[in-house]
Amino acid sequence: MNVKSESKIICPICGSSSVKKNGKDSYEKQRYFCNDCHRSFSENTKTLFFCSHFTKDQ
Repeated sequence: MNVKSESKIICPICGSSSVKKNGKDSYEKQRYFCNDCHRSFSENTKTLFFCSHFTKDQ
């Protein structure tokens, strides 16, 4: 059985590492789905860049 997991992506809501990709948002940013708390999030959720159109590099 070959299980492919996302590297270093954890749920910012519950802290679980059991996540999977869940499409992209309107700004073409990757969305993820937590298999434990059943919520959707992106890499910017609960960060300074949450409501920003800027990337971390900018």
